[in-house]
Amino acid sequence: ELRQGVLQYHPGAEQGQADAGDHRADLVECQNSADGGEAPSSYPGLSLVDIEDLFSGNICRCTGYRSILCGMKTYAQGGNADELNNTPPYVLDETNSYANNLTHPNVTVRRFPIPSYETQDKTTNRIHAASTGQSPPLPRHKWIRPTTRYELQNNIRLGKYGSNYKLVYGNTSYGVYPEFEWANVGLLIDISGIGDLTKIKPYQPEWIKPWSPEGEIWGSQPNALPTHPLLPKARGVKVSVGAGVTIQRLVDWLQEDRGEYEKARTFMRACAQHLKRIAGHQVRNAGSIGGSLMMAKLWNFPSDTWTVLDGAQAAVTWCDPEGDKTGSFEKFQNAKGGPMVVLNVILTLWEDAPSESTTGGESSSSSAGASTQRQEASYFGSARVAQRLQNAHPLVNFAAFNHWDPAWSNSFSCVWGNIDKCNVPTFDLEDGERWPIRANTSHYRLPEELSSRIWAATLAGWPSEGDTLDSLLGEVEQKLLEKTRDNAEEQGDPIVRCRVATNLLRKYCIMNLGAPSSVEATPSSVAITKSLRQTIYQARTVTPSSGSQKFMVNPEQEPVSEPFIKASAIRQTKGEALYTQSILAPRTVHATFVSSWAAAAKIKLISDTNQTRLKLYNHLLDTYGIAVNPYDLHVYTAQDTLIQKFNLLNAAKWIHSDPPEQESFHSFPSYLLANVEVVYYGQPVAILVGPSERIVTLAADYLGTEKSGFLKLELNKMPPILSVQDAIDAEEVEVRLENDVNIKVPTVFETTSRGRGPPSSNAINSVSKDPSGPNNKTSIDFSLFGEDQGYWILEGEHSVPAQVHFYMETQSALAYPESTRPSKKQETDQINRVRNDDSQQSSKGESHVPSPSGPTPSSSSPTPSPSGPTPSSSGAASHPSASVPSTPSPSPLSMKLYASTQSCMQVRGQVKAMLNSLKEDEKWEVDLITPQVGGGFGGKEVQSNFVALGAAFVAWELDRPCRFVLSRDADMRIIGHRHPMTAKWKVAVHNDTGVIKAMQIDYLADAGCTYDATLPVVDLALLTADNAYNIDYFCATGKAYFTNKASNTAMRSFGVV
Repeated sequence: ELRQGVLQYHPGAEQGQADAGDHRADLVECQNSADGGEAPSSYPGLSLVDIEDLFSGNICRCTGYRSILCGMKTYAQGGNADELNNTPPYVLDETNSYANNLTHPNVTVRRFPIPSYETQDKTTNRIHAASTGQSPPLPRHKWIRPTTRYELQNNIRLGKYGSNYKLVYGNTSYGVYPEFEWANVGLLIDISGIGDLTKIKPYQPEWIKPWSPEGEIWGSQPNALPTHPLLPKARGVKVSVGAGVTIQRLVDWLQEDRGEYEKARTFMRACAQHLKRIAGHQVRNAGSIGGSLMMAKLWNFPSDTWTVLDGAQAAVTWCDPEGDKTGSFEKFQNAKGGPMVVLNVILTLWEDAPSESTTGGESSSSSAGASTQRQEASYFGSARVAQRLQNAHPLVNFAAFNHWDPAWSNSFSCVWGNIDKCNVPTFDLEDGERWPIRANTSHYRLPEELSSRIWAATLAGWPSEGDTLDSLLGEVEQKLLEKTRDNAEEQGDPIVRCRVATNLLRKYCIMNLGAPSSVEATPSSVAITKSLRQTIYQARTVTPSSGSQKFMVNPEQEPVSEPFIKASAIRQTKGEALYTQSILAPRTVHATFVSSWAAAAKIKLISDTNQTRLKLYNHLLDTYGIAVNPYDLHVYTAQDTLIQKFNLLNAAKWIHSDPPEQESFHSFPSYLLANVEVVYYGQPVAILVGPSERIVTLAADYLGTEKSGFLKLELNKMPPILSVQDAIDAEEVEVRLENDVNIKVPTVFETTSRGRGPPSSNAINSVSKDPSGPNNKTSIDFSLFGEDQGYWILEGEHSVPAQVHFYMETQSALAYPESTRPSKKQETDQINRVRNDDSQQSSKGESHVPSPSGPTPSSSSPTPSPSGPTPSSSGAASHPSASVPSTPSPSPLSMKLYASTQSCMQVRGQVKAMLNSLKEDEKWEVDLITPQVGGGFGGKEVQSNFVALGAAFVAWELDRPCRFVLSRDADMRIIGHRHPMTAKWKVAVHNDTGVIKAMQIDYLADAGCTYDATLPVVDLALLTADNAYNIDYFCATGKAYFTNKASNTAMRSFGVV
């Protein structure tokens, strides 16, 4: 029933293959009465806003967001009849369409005669799956699950867990800090079974117990929560929130109707409103309160949970080897010592003002108890600013609290997240290597001196001289700038963050401290005050969204204009959609890339020796518990003769043809496997083939590290070029070509059709419009627009960083030969004869005895020579066909290729050209099938060739199916991203009309290490630079620069800056 509700109002989902099944559980969880497990026609108490909250952050626009919500809202109490009446159902049956039987007021059937054409038969190609893919690689760890917090505390205090352990509850921190959360961790302690950590209950001081009479507890007396010195008269009820309580459970608890906490209803709703914005429902269901606080303490994470609780004057109880301790968030933040565990948070539910005229519970700052009655009233407000409403780390978050009592010198405090500059710690890894932590900001509390002056100004009625609102906020902004000036800009521009943070405090002062607004007192001031209390988030969530749909059907185009259900919609809704990674053929081998551990270095040696393979064997066994014969792994490098025949990929980047003749085009060669140098971190240096996806993934990850000894590099004397500014400063870069030939090439790519780009690219280096002269200029004469002519001249820069595609299905391909090539058949016959001879010798008493120092090569693997193992069937010397006479193939051979690609013609052409280059007497045809693509966004336009070529080559070489899949980490290392761009702009604006008279834009693009799709990306940036504006004098120029990064590539809406 639920699935039909989705299908009827949703034509297809490109990404969400199991949305209905995933969220049905959420809907069932939210109903208030048991229903025996059956899905009812509606869910009592579940509103339209509740359904939107359940889906928020879980589906993107590609899935048809409004249509899915429209179908799901039919289950809300009262339904959504009005929206359904404005949404025409989609056609499920071809015989019952709008062109013949169906009718709807929003559908117009109108005939538009078109030229007749011969109707062709329609056929459907079906793809069958042998089985699903392998499970993702999981390291081997030891798990322990204590059942009481005293067991946990005792073991920590006595050191029974050792030093390399990690506490696990929801484990959402792994999504933020994957490099460090698992580094050197051998023991995982699951604390989800400790009941005390999962309860929300009234606070009882005796619940906090020291380990011994000497155990220290912060506070005025043992077993007691310290009283906040600023808030002696504030009224509220204290509750204990266990550290294991999930964020979503706390949100639900705060939103429930609880008679005993009725007086604190406004405050509770204010906290819940902020916490609901942390992430989507699924993330909040996993992440715990204690885990969020520890992320903020250990990794300086800008936690909204920390900001809200700290701003609300909550306290923390934690334990360390010395015992239990309770204190403010500031004391917890500064606490040092051994390992610690958060036990609970003591939250005071502040009561509303005695008599309220207005409430802030639904207001933008989530202020609690906002009223005209100021005496002995508590106020709380919080806010966050992020790039998205949910599922985005905050650029700034903020919380403030004050208690109205004129007898006290300071009853005001506020705290920000993602502001404070701190010493960025490092994390020790193996071999003495140290990694800096990415986060560089933490929570910052306004100093006592400033907060006291703000409170004094509040009690004085905000004087017009001395400590005015503007002067105090100016000092606040200066304090914030001092804390953030040296920070990296990963979380946004520091100056912008400081100004936003200051404005959040200004808003709180106006709303809750009686500060004057910059708006004069007019009849419209009431509306202005109301707008101050309304944020985008609350305006979006208080009222459910709705929509309508209209379309026109042309019977002459049947069935094109009909809203037919997407062919794969039913499979996707049931979770049965097939992707390239879902397909597995019998006898399949698995392959992936071994990538470089450094950038800008000369390849000295790829060491495929006995010692390297023995180290790999020990690593897989010790770390993951996998015993695999390393000689069952095949390695192919750029030094293999067959690889060299197709390794250069430059020309095929655009179309499968021979490379251009101009020498300059090869200045930045693009190789499938690094040839004589590596130019970026993560560049593929070898193809690794093995019996399972997990084995080759884990093995490739290890071989791609320096300590494995597999790849030996000589780092360049000059540091790598990692930004456009580095490229501009360097001016030239040295490129190593074959035969030890080094050339120096300018770091700037030519962006004209006469330069290094191929003639077919039709690249543009500038666009211009000038009514006074020719339209081929590269700059504008701004001397024509001076102040005496009535113009302002403004200029600046705007930068857009890189963006990862992060498609659901990583780069993948499956290739298998549909016919055995004659030369391979002779090789197989010869190998079988050798095996028969070996078996006859073994029957006479000869046998292989495993070496005490490591594994022995299997009978199906080459026998290693004294100096190292024989290369795995690659290279002229070791290739079996080198000594076997070949027989010309009488007809083209066939290779079946499944590829997750957005460029079918290009992939098929390159693979076919590669296969036909391997043996002159073999001619191949490629049958390319692209199943449903699990996301691409441009990342599978050009660079999907990499895995397709690798899969087809291995399948050709071994004469068996090959499944080539990149892990998520490898995909993000190897595949390029959206082009980072900087636009330097200059405009002339008429100072009376505000009309832009002239504009100059100069684009600087980070191309990465090769051309890839850079030229058309810059072209489109220039062609769309003026957007929809008609500017009399306009000029845009573009340049792209080489950097030591993965070659940046196409991405949706590329070139739009």
